[in-house]
Amino acid sequence: MQIINFVSVDFISKDLVKPVLHFKWYFFSYVEPLPKAGLELLLFVLAAAAVLIALGRFYRIAVAIWFVGFTYLWLLDKGFFNNHYYLMSILCAMMFFLPADRWNLFRKNAPRVSIPRWYVLAIKVQLFIVFFWAAINKMQAGWLVNHQPIAFILDYKAQFTGDASWDSGLLENGMVWGGLFFDLLVIPALWWRPTRWFAVAGMVVFNGFNYYIFHDVGEIGIFPWLLLATVILFFPADSGEWIRARLGIARKKAQKKSALRGKHKSPQQPEAGTPLPRLAWVFTAFLAFQLIFPARHLLVPGHVDWTGEGQRFAWRMKIMYKDFEMHWYMVDQAGQGPRYEVNLGGILTPKQYTALGYYPDLIPPMARYLKEDARRRGLSDPIIQVDFKSGLNGWGQQNLLDPTVDAATLVAHPLRRAEWILPYEFGEPPP
Repeated sequence: MQIINFVSVDFISKDLVKPVLHFKWYFFSYVEPLPKAGLELLLFVLAAAAVLIALGRFYRIAVAIWFVGFTYLWLLDKGFFNNHYYLMSILCAMMFFLPADRWNLFRKNAPRVSIPRWYVLAIKVQLFIVFFWAAINKMQAGWLVNHQPIAFILDYKAQFTGDASWDSGLLENGMVWGGLFFDLLVIPALWWRPTRWFAVAGMVVFNGFNYYIFHDVGEIGIFPWLLLATVILFFPADSGEWIRARLGIARKKAQKKSALRGKHKSPQQPEAGTPLPRLAWVFTAFLAFQLIFPARHLLVPGHVDWTGEGQRFAWRMKIMYKDFEMHWYMVDQAGQGPRYEVNLGGILTPKQYTALGYYPDLIPPMARYLKEDARRRGLSDPIIQVDFKSGLNGWGQQNLLDPTVDAATLVAHPLRRAEWILPYEFGEPPP
């Protein structure tokens, strides 16, 4: 489904081939896009791998291909990073170790497949971590008091569709508080049998509504459908047979399968007291890291959504709105000569431009690109200055950085604080 989404939005041409500049990840600066034909072939290979995964054919090879190929695509540019891309890569990495290759559609008289509970438990815990942090991240004044970015999104949706009913205070409050409590409660409710079907209904309504709102005014992609697909993990393993029995479907097939199970021994679940395998402990360490890593911004002074330090890979999904205005200048003769304003619209895609306005760590590479471009244009000893004003979550605008410095000399390192980002003077105090 993700491949269909990529094709429908012309992802290869618009986001990978057209840009003259790609914002590189710090530890993956060597990753370069293939030629257009190679990228289109990669999408075809990923589509074929997805089909093989669904059919249970060459499962582990197909999952490995999907993980490597898909992760490669979003590592090409920070400018189109999405949390759900990261989640899909995590789930694929975990799925590689699942013994799902014991079954496939083409095996005749296939025995019933049993998977150790801890495998499925690990994936459910990962989903809990995503929703847990999504809820924690909403517990801030920008979301609860200023209702941002929901207020902005609904206002934009009303303008985009010409339907003023979207700009509704009731809907705005419902999305703000409903989103918080949904993220906080839905996974525990799916886990607990008495509330499971209520949670399923909530998942359907919530994700369907999210897709309806965001599919044309925001980057949501297939995320709602991905979450709906995970619901099945919270039901007992025999739920499918129970439903078929209640509906009276294929009783003869069920009897035949029962007879076959007498001939084929199913893999047994570990007995009580059996030590967990080493892989289970690896998964445990990985999940502990996933639980702690989103809190890394607490070690950095300043508001995480203002500085952007610790913002990615932390499940801070749709909780940031920035009202920004930026002007970029090439200044000749080390800042003493003529000053030329640069039109970034001819360099960046709309998605990259928006990302540049939201994430300060994209400023240094943008400035270095412009400095090299200025030299190619014949400027002697040019510097790049940025007049960048931004407001966070409905509060006032202020300078993000000193507009007189040469932005090409700035550094954004994932393990060091960016001292050049000015402290935010408005709104809520840093968390």
